[in-house]
Amino acid sequence: MLKIQIISPDMKKIFTKIFCTLLLLFPSISSAKILQMDYPLSRQAVWRATLIAMSFYPLETTNYDQGLIKTKILTEGDSWKPVFRSINSEHIYTINVNVFNYGGRTRVSIDKKLNRKASFERNEQELKTLGVEEDMLLYRIKRELLIDRLIKKYFK
Repeated sequence: MLKIQIISPDMKKIFTKIFCTLLLLFPSISSAKILQMDYPLSRQAVWRATLIAMSFYPLETTNYDQGLIKTKILTEGDSWKPVFRSINSEHIYTINVNVFNYGGRTRVSIDKKLNRKASFERNEQELKTLGVEEDMLLYRIKRELLIDRLIKKYFK
């Protein structure tokens, strides 16, 4: 029997390294769950940075007292376009962000509810998210906090 090998052993090593690197950069890929990060800053500073990071999304609710930010129902590709796969117009989602004090720090938790639209043949179905968009939002919040700290440091 003739066995054809499409991927060389060197290519397997390269793909393995790329995959491991992605897991290190985006830890939520390995476990789809609510993502959260703690910041050693005031709730007001983190709230402001979160609103700036979420400025690309159409927001339905922003409530500082409850620490809640919620987007409107979005179709994939409206605000964020995944570059690692094609856009699926059947995917709809909302993003809920909670900002609250936790043990002397401010915690931001992001929960993305991803669903497949209902059609004539099937009901609406909840899907798992890879967490890439949530990681990107946490990165943006961290970046805004860093920018704010640098502005205060150099222009005060």
